[in-house]
Amino acid sequence: MKKQLTFIFFFTCILYFCQITVPYRTGNKYGISDESGKIIIPANYDIIDVLMYPGEFTATKQLSGNVFKTTYIVKNKPVLQDTDYNYFGMDSGFIIATRIKDLQQYYMSNGSPSYSSTDVYSLSGQKVFEQSFRYVNFIEDEKKPLTNEILVLANDQKAKNSLYLLNTKTLKVSKTFFEGADEVKTHYEKFPAVFSIDYYETDLSGKRLILNFENGKLAKQTTENIQSLDPYSSQSRSSSGSYDVMPTYDMEGIKQPPVKIADHVIAEMKDISNSKKYTQPYNIPVLSVNSKKLLTEYFALIKENGKIGYMDTRKKQWIIPAEYDEIMTSHSTCGNCDVFVVKKGGIYKILETGPDNKLTPFKGDYPMIPVLVKRNYGKDGFHLVELYDKDGNLFCYANQDGVMYYK
Repeated sequence: MKKQLTFIFFFTCILYFCQITVPYRTGNKYGISDESGKIIIPANYDIIDVLMYPGEFTATKQLSGNVFKTTYIVKNKPVLQDTDYNYFGMDSGFIIATRIKDLQQYYMSNGSPSYSSTDVYSLSGQKVFEQSFRYVNFIEDEKKPLTNEILVLANDQKAKNSLYLLNTKTLKVSKTFFEGADEVKTHYEKFPAVFSIDYYETDLSGKRLILNFENGKLAKQTTENIQSLDPYSSQSRSSSGSYDVMPTYDMEGIKQPPVKIADHVIAEMKDISNSKKYTQPYNIPVLSVNSKKLLTEYFALIKENGKIGYMDTRKKQWIIPAEYDEIMTSHSTCGNCDVFVVKKGGIYKILETGPDNKLTPFKGDYPMIPVLVKRNYGKDGFHLVELYDKDGNLFCYANQDGVMYYK
């Protein structure tokens, strides 16, 4: 009996953690469904963006123009609802929610935190700190020096730095090591056994805090004086310096003669990908199409009997046989494979090649241009695809078998 209960519990856990969920379009709205199309979250949103982890989404309602409300979904449950945050993420078991205060200035400054504010929440949606920060760093990686606690290095809205010890169970700050430091410099040479940080006050005087850890706890804390900060160091780091400028050349004088390409050889290929600014959650993703130059002495598109194929021209071997009306390349989600989108008639397919150029087609036939966005999403063998209409706008999501999540 005990073995049966253990098996049932184990099987239930497998089902829970392997549940696949995707944005499902109903009419002009999006919700969340499982792999079979069963609705889990009703279609009340104008767009839902797929984030890093399975079951993690940003769902957006566009009220008017750039006015919006975002909902952050974790493990297929809305955690932060109808917020004005531009984007979300998870870090060290916490939610990081960021609001852009001035989009134009944010872009002009290359994403400077001076024009954004960040809040920290638990995974259940409880706000951890009352104040907002410019940015937050959690002092841990796969090596965790502490159990049930975490070090938080925060930069506040006045660009001052503070180091906190946060209890991850109570979500209370159990210790403040320093506050209001102008500059900090971290040292990870002996991490996770030791973490040290240099911090400098407004008068540029410096101190080094050294923290020793044992058995998941803070074992020892020492502070020592260090050399004051050079008042010109920040300026020198941000200045352009005295680097020599690369000389320019008259390229006309060193151009190689053009290589004549046969009429049946095509030296360019369309490169397609999805495009959306993460800071503008209210926008629908669009299809980005660029032209990719081919080195025809290695690879080329070849026209044969009115159709197009893709050839390894060194080996004179077809990678993709000449039986398609169009062949495009797309960004790959694996490091050692290439992804192609081919069209025959009105149907698109996704093809994949590995290091040996072996061709593996996806099962699905698509009536619109597909872009592979997630490989092995939720479980091995499930691949998430975005479909784009003739105007280049996201129409809906689909899977590797051609199932469209739309009605």
